[in-house]
Amino acid sequence: MEHVRIFAALVFVLVCQLPELGYPIPRESNGGTLEPVGSYEGVSLRKIAVQDGFLFATDYDGHKLYAFDVTDPSSPALLTTEDLPELVWDVKASGEWPGIYVYLLGRHGKCFKLLIYEFDADRDLRRVGSYDQLVNPWDVCIRGSYAYIADDSGGLKVIDVSDPSRPYEVGRYKGCFPETVDLSYPYAVVSEWEGHIEILDISDPRNPYKIGSYEAETSGYDITQVLDVVISGSYAFFIFSGAMQHYDFIFVLDISKLSEVFSWVPPTDYITDVAVTDDYFFLCGDGYIEIDDISDIDIGKIRGVRHYYSGEARYRYIGISGDHIYMTTSSGLYIFNQKSLTAVKSSTWGEMKARFK
Repeated sequence: MEHVRIFAALVFVLVCQLPELGYPIPRESNGGTLEPVGSYEGVSLRKIAVQDGFLFATDYDGHKLYAFDVTDPSSPALLTTEDLPELVWDVKASGEWPGIYVYLLGRHGKCFKLLIYEFDADRDLRRVGSYDQLVNPWDVCIRGSYAYIADDSGGLKVIDVSDPSRPYEVGRYKGCFPETVDLSYPYAVVSEWEGHIEILDISDPRNPYKIGSYEAETSGYDITQVLDVVISGSYAFFIFSGAMQHYDFIFVLDISKLSEVFSWVPPTDYITDVAVTDDYFFLCGDGYIEIDDISDIDIGKIRGVRHYYSGEARYRYIGISGDHIYMTTSSGLYIFNQKSLTAVKSSTWGEMKARFK
């Protein structure tokens, strides 16, 4: 019996130390399924952007652009497709129909480009412009008349797209090699490959400058790559890869204080996409969906529930617009109602204690 007591004591010590070691903080989960309110199947879809009742998505290989009418989420309709000469890996959209523009980051041969398509009054896609003075772009955000491109060794580039047929560079920040970018005006948050984060003031797009930085590698994880960043209020949610340990993890930074709030490793082999609203954080893995209530993040709490869809669809990419959640898979588009989250939000949800530094 003595060796049993020793083993139990060791387990207790290790469990108590998990948060400090950077491992996932234990939490209860209220498992369940989110049944789609609508779907469009038979197409292989990847990255998506939802804008003013329309959804734009690339095919899984990044060589075709699809446009869907999702004004009736229960019956999404495919409107048109456009073959792409480039391999595309990021999609954003802005404007109101019939003046919606779709922005794609892609590569044709050895040339990287920002491609701009107009979604016109006839609900058709038409390429109207491009910008090719890029080094190695990974991510793009659109605000107003400007596109902000994380261009690796090319820095953060600010492109004026007020005339989509003639986009041109108006500003650049060269102080880091950004791989990801998201905006919380008047700030841009960028991150380099191994977890170096910088906060930039973009109130003058012609002259972005650094106002602070943070090294996420101090979180206790072995960071080898940054995958994405999304912002809700003053909180930036980074997705980092710890490839040496074969996991991806979430790292949350309070950008107003430049301090880590908490971090955790979801129970999935890898993270494919994330999205955030004022109240919820959404994460897709390979067949795994995590939804976290972040409405109490200001007092250091999140409430989490895991959902597994009972069908064969393996959700990989996600978009949020209004009351609806849009997810794509290799077999189609699936739409969920955010209001259904209130049905699974309950006192049985576990609370993750914030790891304030």
